[in-house]
Amino acid sequence: MAASQPQGPVLQGIEVDVQHVGRSDWHSGVDNNTPWKTPRTLSYQELWFFWRGSCRILANGQQHDIHQGELFWFRPGVEYQVIQDHDRPIGTNFAIFNLKKDGESLQELPADWPVHIDLVEADLAETVTRHIVELYWQCYVDYKDSPDAENLRSNPYFQYINDHYQYLIFAPLPISIYAPRVKADQPSILTADTLFRGLLMEILAQAQRNKGNNSDSHDRYQRRLISRIATGIQQDPAAKITTAELARQCGYSADYFSRVFKKIMHCSPQSYQVYARINKACLLLRESDLLIKQIALKLGYCNEYFFSRQFKEVTGRSPSSYRKRGTEPKPLENEAS
Repeated sequence: MAASQPQGPVLQGIEVDVQHVGRSDWHSGVDNNTPWKTPRTLSYQELWFFWRGSCRILANGQQHDIHQGELFWFRPGVEYQVIQDHDRPIGTNFAIFNLKKDGESLQELPADWPVHIDLVEADLAETVTRHIVELYWQCYVDYKDSPDAENLRSNPYFQYINDHYQYLIFAPLPISIYAPRVKADQPSILTADTLFRGLLMEILAQAQRNKGNNSDSHDRYQRRLISRIATGIQQDPAAKITTAELARQCGYSADYFSRVFKKIMHCSPQSYQVYARINKACLLLRESDLLIKQIALKLGYCNEYFFSRQFKEVTGRSPSSYRKRGTEPKPLENEAS
């Protein structure tokens, strides 16, 4: 049975106590890395972000299939085994931490808190977890030469491999690294702890938003991919990027990408690009003094005549008429049928 937790905002009244963080690089051609050769029961909680590879995680016998770009939240008291794909070895950014309420560690978490996390944007998770490791490492490097760090001086730069330290030639951030918490009041540690708490809040908020959503993980993954592509088109509508190139970014064929994009966005990738350009044109017509010819060139059109024809097809009026009236463009027709 899940432990009783406070109601209200996510993590309200709960202290997030990070012990140490790291960045691991597993070897290819093997099932496990030490100390994961045999099943383990953890004393602390661990959050792993998978920046490479795929694996199976067995949690008390229940299997989770993990892929690049996802996170996994290990819990104390659960027996885990990590079995990686021989041909796709995993790389992770990880944090080992504790959650406390009124000074006591929370050993059991609410049942609706996620374990296998595939809802958080991979770019966000990679950036945040990597930066947390960088900040902890920076604090360690600053601390190692202080009078309080006699026990650390023998290992000025190290990597953590198979339960022992090895000297490292290059710094500050190797792939295989284990950065301990050394001084809690250091600005870099305070920043890292704030970022980590924010990441946990994002994980729990996404889980809350997803309640009642019956779509499977593959469907959610596709929606994240297409949402990212659509955002990129909106940010740079003038970019001359083909459907084949957009598909390549997703690892799909052009035909399959077009079908997935249309299912999610209710229009083809080409139509979406056109609408993004026209939407930007509307903004420039309303808020700038640029000539129509200049707007056309700015948005990647070869001439203003083609631009004007396409603009009228989408909005129902010419650019000059729109500039006079300043109205919004009509949405594209739903092409999903």
